[in-house]
Amino acid sequence: MDESDSTAHPSATTVRRPLWTLSARLLTGLIFTGALLHLTLRDRVPYLATLAYALPMPVLLGLTICRLVCARVLRRFIAVWCMLVLVLAGWTASATLAWHATPRATSTARETIRVVCWNAGRNRSPWRPEFAETIDRLQPDVVAIIEAGGDLPALRAFFTQHCPDLEVSCLRTGLVCLTRGRAGEGSLFSLAGAGACGQLTVNVRGNEVELLVVDINSTPIMFRAGPLGVLTDHADELRDRPTIVLGDFNTPHDSVHLNALRTHHRHAFETAGQGYAGTWPVPLPVLNLDQIWTNQWVQPDSCQHVWTSLSDHRLVVADVTIVPPAQAAPSE
Repeated sequence: MDESDSTAHPSATTVRRPLWTLSARLLTGLIFTGALLHLTLRDRVPYLATLAYALPMPVLLGLTICRLVCARVLRRFIAVWCMLVLVLAGWTASATLAWHATPRATSTARETIRVVCWNAGRNRSPWRPEFAETIDRLQPDVVAIIEAGGDLPALRAFFTQHCPDLEVSCLRTGLVCLTRGRAGEGSLFSLAGAGACGQLTVNVRGNEVELLVVDINSTPIMFRAGPLGVLTDHADELRDRPTIVLGDFNTPHDSVHLNALRTHHRHAFETAGQGYAGTWPVPLPVLNLDQIWTNQWVQPDSCQHVWTSLSDHRLVVADVTIVPPAQAAPSE
C-alpha cells in the first residue's frame, strides 16, 4: 500500500527536478559568462559590454549563491559550488570594498575642500527641503548635482532659499553646481551626442579649480568609448591647472574606456576610498557609476559613498587638497 502510494504520488522535489535542472544550467551559463568577461574582454566589445555591465561582481556572487541552492536540491556538486561561492565572495570583496587610511592632520596641512557629487533624480519630481538638508549636513564646499531638473529659475530660487551659504550655478540639461565661494560663467558641451558635460571655474578658499560636471546617457546598449573619449580629451586640455571631473558616468569605474582618463587623473574612491564602492541602484547598489576624478594638482584625502533614501544614487563625498606646483606629481 505504501509503495503504490509513493509511486502514484511522487515527491515535490521529483516533480520539480526538471525546473531545478534548467535553473542550474542557466545560472551556470550566466556565472561563467560573467566571470569570463570580467577576466578578459570586460566592456571592450559593443553589446557584450552591456552583458558585462549587467553582471557586476555582486550580481555574480548572488547568482553563485543561487546556484549553490540548486546544487543542494539536486544533490550534485555541492562541494564545488561551496568553493566557488567562497572564491566569488573574496573576489567581490576585493573589487568593491576599500578602507584607505585618512591622512593625519598636521600644523602645515593645507585646508581641505569637501566635494560632493549627487545624482538626485529630480528630472520629473519636485525638490523638497529634505534634499537641501542632506546637502547642508555634509558641509560641502562644492556640490555637483545631476538630474536636477529643467526649470532653471525654480532651481536657482530653491537653492538660494535653502542653501544660502552656497552660490548657485545652473547649467542646462539638469546640471547644477553649488559653491562655497565664487563661480564663473559655466559652459556646456556634448559628449559625442551621448551625454553632456558642464565646465565651470570656481574659487574656493582662495583656490581656483576647474570643474567638469558629467552626465552620460544611461542607455544600456550604448557603447561608452565615444563619450568617454571626448571627456578625456577635454579633461587633458586642463591638466595644467587644478581640475575635478565628477558626475554620473553611467559606466562602471573599472571600465576599459576609463583607462585613458587614468593617464592624468585619479579616481577618488580608488585612491582614498572608505567603505563599499557601489553607488547605484539604492537600496542594493551593485555598480560604481557616480565618480570623482582629480588630476595631479588635486590630492584626494578621503572619499565615502553616503546612503540616502531620497534618490536611487548614493552621494559621493570627497575631501581633497590643492597641491602646490612644487609638490604636484609629474604628469606621464
